[in-house]
Amino acid sequence: MPIDPILDPSSLARELSGRHLINGELVASQSGKNFDVLNPATGKVIGQAADGDAQDVAIAVGVAKKAQKDWAERPARERGKLVAECGRVLMSHTEELGRLIALESGKALRTESRVEASVLADMFVFFGGLASELKGETVPFNPNMMTLTTREPVGVVGAIIPWNVPLLLMAIKVAPA
Repeated sequence: MPIDPILDPSSLARELSGRHLINGELVASQSGKNFDVLNPATGKVIGQAADGDAQDVAIAVGVAKKAQKDWAERPARERGKLVAECGRVLMSHTEELGRLIALESGKALRTESRVEASVLADMFVFFGGLASELKGETVPFNPNMMTLTTREPVGVVGAIIPWNVPLLLMAIKVAPA
């Protein structure tokens, strides 16, 4: 019985092959170079990954800086709703994500990859819900002064994600931000 193409990890891998996700679009690397992604269980090529370089990073950071200004101006509650919505969208794709994780990492689908995909989605929903709880602090500095802190987005960061649980580790960094 053939696998539904939507859930076929090989076709999912091919669809994403050789491209970066920048500015909401899948784009080739500036150099046009790719490298093979192997199934760790079989050693067979399952797709390709874009071989990014400094040009790709500069483009991604430039786009992120433009988006960050708008993001910082949005009220925390609105940012939280958007983050939670990302979680709900991810939740609707946990099976596909689980299959991709299993294909790339060699993890067991039922006991690891699906769980990882589900927790990934939950993190976005959880941290999105916390956004309206952001509060500053009053710090006793001097009896004649009032010092106040606020929590707000300040800029773009780069994060290097380890190979063992990349989506989950990305979520831990992105969802709270």
